[in-house]
Amino acid sequence: MIVWGDETEVIEPTDIKELADTTGAGDFYAAGFLYGYTRGRSLRDCGDLGSLAAGLVIQQIGPRPRQNLHREAEQAGLL
Repeated sequence: MIVWGDETEVIEPTDIKELADTTGAGDFYAAGFLYGYTRGRSLRDCGDLGSLAAGLVIQQIGPRPRQNLHREAEQAGLL
């Protein structure tokens, strides 16, 4: 949930196939959120970008995603 002043957005988690390792999930959520925020995106978009980034990294071992996050966000319709 994201709360900013009177605005509240409930962000759904990204669907994943299998949880492998939660290392880096918080950092990647923050990175995705801040990527959107620094580009003037809505709170909903920021949360969705964070959820996507975290969802990708938890499906593998280790904190560096194998996928290109920008490409994944484009394919998910978030960019």
